[in-house]
Amino acid sequence: MRENLHLFDFELSPAELAQIDSLDGVDPRSVARAPRPADAPVEITFANALDEAALLRWGDATVPGWTLSSRGTLQLQSYSGAIFSAAAASDPAQTLWRWSVPASEGGEDYGARMAVTIVPLAKTEL
Repeated sequence: MRENLHLFDFELSPAELAQIDSLDGVDPRSVARAPRPADAPVEITFANALDEAALLRWGDATVPGWTLSSRGTLQLQSYSGAIFSAAAASDPAQTLWRWSVPASEGGEDYGARMAVTIVPLAKTEL
């Protein structure tokens, strides 16, 4: 065991590090990440700003898929163009809120994570 401890008691010179880096022919600092595809999933955090539980629906579903407690959060993965709606638990038939995942054009910086707050919208916004 003592001999094994001495395995880590060394340093590589800058020239030795450069030689190791050159073994695959590519400087790892110069490798660009692949752009995020337009159809890549998006991580979404829904936050319920209502004073009661919210029933979250996906698409045109009439049955809630998720229940968020008052002031609670929920993390989901979805895709560009997906539509979500929410209703208060006290009145599940009345849609209070609608939102769709923004269209993606792809790219490295496109929102891998999004945060959305469920708040009642004016009837004209629904």
